[in-house]
Parts: sequence; C-alpha cells; structure tokens
Amino acid sequence: MFNKKWLIAVLSSGALLLIFIAMAGGFTSKIKPAENSHAQAANQQPVTAVIEREIAIVSEYPGHLIAKQTSVLSSRISAQVVDVLADVGARVKQGDIIMRLANQDLDARRISQQESLAAAQAQLNKARLEHDRVIALVNEKLLPEAERDRVVAQLDIAQANLKQANAALSEAQASLGYSLIAAPYDGIISKRWLNLGDQANVGAALVSLYNPNDMQLSVNIPESVIKAIKLGQRWPLQVASQEQQLFATVVEIAPAADLASHSFLVKLDIEPSLQPLLPGMFARLQLTTGYQPALLVDSRAVYRVGQIEYVKALNEQGVALPAIVRTGKQLDEYSLVRSGLSAGAEVLINP
Repeated sequence: MFNKKWLIAVLSSGALLLIFIAMAGGFTSKIKPAENSHAQAANQQPVTAVIEREIAIVSEYPGHLIAKQTSVLSSRISAQVVDVLADVGARVKQGDIIMRLANQDLDARRISQQESLAAAQAQLNKARLEHDRVIALVNEKLLPEAERDRVVAQLDIAQANLKQANAALSEAQASLGYSLIAAPYDGIISKRWLNLGDQANVGAALVSLYNPNDMQLSVNIPESVIKAIKLGQRWPLQVASQEQQLFATVVEIAPAADLASHSFLVKLDIEPSLQPLLPGMFARLQLTTGYQPALLVDSRAVYRVGQIEYVKALNEQGVALPAIVRTGKQLDEYSLVRSGLSAGAEVLINP
C-alpha cells in the first residue's frame, strides 16, 4: 500500500515537472529573442537607404509689411469738423464721404457767386443788343464811328465780367466740395487726427487710409547677400502670425547701402493672400544663397522615444538594430540627417 502511494506521488511530481518545462519553452529551439525579432522585422518590413543630395542653403531675413498705396487726407479749408462718417478700421469705397466740415459760409458764397454770374450774363446780353443796334446805325451813317468803338469796348467788358463770374463760381463750388472729405480709392481707415467739433486748419491732416489688396514686404538685405537679389525674382516669405506660405516679387532695390548697417533696402510685391495682411506685420524673407551636400532619410523611418530620435538600421548581417539619430528640417518626404547615419545605410520604413 505504501509503495503504491509512493509511486503515485512520484508520477504526479514528474508530470508537473514536464508541464513546467514545456511552459518554459524547454522543448522549443533555442533562438535569441533579440536576434529573432530583428531578423523578422528586416524580412517583413520595407527598407530604404540614406541618400546624399545637394540641398539649397536658405537664409531668412526679417522685414515688415507696408501698404504700397497709402494716403493722408488733409484739409484744404479752415473749418470745424461737423460729421465723422467712418472711423479707424472701417472699410470704405472710392468716393465714400469720410468726414464733413462746416460749409455754411461756403454755401452762402456759392449762392452769391451764382447770383453774380446771372447778373453778368444779363449785362452781356444787354451789351450785345446795344452793340448790334449801334453798329447798324453807324453802318447807315446815322451815328459817328466813335459809337462803334464805345459799344465794342462795352461788349468786351461784359464778356470779361462773365468769364470772371464763371471762375468765381467754380472756385466757390470747389471750396464747397473741400468740405466733404471723400475716399480716393477703396481702402481701410488707418488713422484719424481730428474728432467731431475740432477745428481743421488749412493743410491739417484729417485721416489716413491704405489699400489692403496691394501690400509689400520691406526688408534690409546685407551687403554680402545683395548680389543674389535681382529685379523680377520671386521669393518665398513667411508672415509670423500666419501659417500659409506666401510669395513676393522683387520690385525695388535701393541703389545705395545704409552707412550704419551696410544693408540695402529691398521691396517686394506680395502675391494675393488667403488671409488678411496688415501694415507693420513681421515677416521673414527666405533667400536661397547657395547649395550644399546633405544626407536625407525617408521621414517614415524615424521614430521617437521621449525626446530621442531613432531609426532601425540594418547591420552587415541584415539584422535591424535601433540607432540614435538627429534630424533637421523636412524636405518633402525626407528628413535632413544631422548625425547618426552615413550615405547608403539601410533602415526600416515604419519600424
């Protein structure tokens, strides 16, 4: 009985031992886990090679946006501001009235000149009738020749008075028009110097406006780089407050350098933008100043662990091993390799 129990215990222990060995992989082939996983990845995943190409050397130069078309509207008469119809930031159309100046005296002057013109016209009509009557009598020898000279002189004076009255009326009407400050083109009001009730003197600035659809980039280019800039060239630029890529064409290059900074002022016309551009916005002009060799790797081969960049590079045996790399800017589907890889090295895509 004792032997039977002992045999059962031994058999049970042996069975349990076999189960533990099987679970531990004791009956499978011994392959190093790291080598197995890398080799499998290298066999199943696509591979790409690090390539060497010449890339552009791009330098950025800071500048600011300016309105190509801007105006300061000044007063041409001395009068009080009686109405402000468009404030700072308002969009106006060409011909829109922005501000009104007091014009009671000007209107009274216009009416007076209209009356003077009517009187001058009546005087001219009377002089013409007198001229025709006297000339007929002189021709019939019923009046002396001196009368001819008299009526001719009177007609000349009447014609001169009418011309003078017309000029005075035109001046009065123009002065009355000066009381209406109108927009010379479609634009945005950028500044207003006078408020309602203020006195506007002759030559005093009233409002300024600019055309938002015609913007330029103003940038200072160093003397060492100015030779790369030519009229008509098209260059990319980046506005700091916007994500879109813009382009501009060189339209003006200063003929002389600034003595303090040894730089040349360059202006570029900016192509139409999807987002509004405002004068004074900060922007960077991106200039290609040369080319240099560089290593590029497919961006899909690079992955991050924390703050560190890795690729899985194939060694001489075709085994994919993690390698630390440093990459730079994106160039289409490639990343610029700064360190960690050499030309021709093979790496896994989407490791």
